[in-house]
Amino acid sequence: MIDEDRKYGNSSQLRLRIAESQEIIYGFFLEIVKKQSPEKVLAEFKHLFIHEGASAKQTEAQQALYNLILVNNKSEFLNTIKRCCYILVNNWEESRQHEAIQGLVESFTDPMISKYSYSPTLKRLRSWLKKFINSKDYQDLKLFCAKYEQSGDRSKDWSQRYTAYLLAPQYVDFNNSVEQRNAARTRSLELKEQFKFDLAMYTARSESRKDTPKNPTTLGDGVLRLIKIILARPGQYSYVNLAEIFIQQTQGISYK
Repeated sequence: MIDEDRKYGNSSQLRLRIAESQEIIYGFFLEIVKKQSPEKVLAEFKHLFIHEGASAKQTEAQQALYNLILVNNKSEFLNTIKRCCYILVNNWEESRQHEAIQGLVESFTDPMISKYSYSPTLKRLRSWLKKFINSKDYQDLKLFCAKYEQSGDRSKDWSQRYTAYLLAPQYVDFNNSVEQRNAARTRSLELKEQFKFDLAMYTARSESRKDTPKNPTTLGDGVLRLIKIILARPGQYSYVNLAEIFIQQTQGISYK
């Protein structure tokens, strides 16, 4: 076992070494996500974290990951891979490249993660990847592509239908990275707007016998019809009465 204190010095020097390694990895993904296609970026992500792993002799990012694993700080590695994921998610969310986000989530199902290795570095890396996969952080990440997953489980369908609200804890938690909070906020607003649009289209066309859009809620059609009747029921004043009241109340008031 490598004595980290002897190799890197005191704890402040060790923290500095970790921070430097993390910034190199973050910078690597920030650069390529803005310049390369999602397919190439995903390939680089898999190459670094899953397929080839860390190396002291190859690219700067691989060497940085190698140094990070060498100091044997699991929590900092988990923070690093989480932030890398949200750097990519945040950029892809802004450009609405949701298939790329789904590909990122699915990359953690790669069988290579469970493959045995004689290398102590790869053993440690893969054990930490498994920790991430079994963590709440990975479940939070999966929310970004929940809408595109097919499921016959009604309870799961319900949670997917209201993913926008499940994302809320991510963007109000200031312990999360800026990338994660921005991505969660953007995705939540996008899903809310899409849901409102789908519901409006469905209610507008639900009386038609053909070309009726799919019900975007998990409520039955009968329940929705009842809600429409209640909402459409006239109140104490008719629209004409309300218009006259409005005119009376705004007499002598300028538009400005």
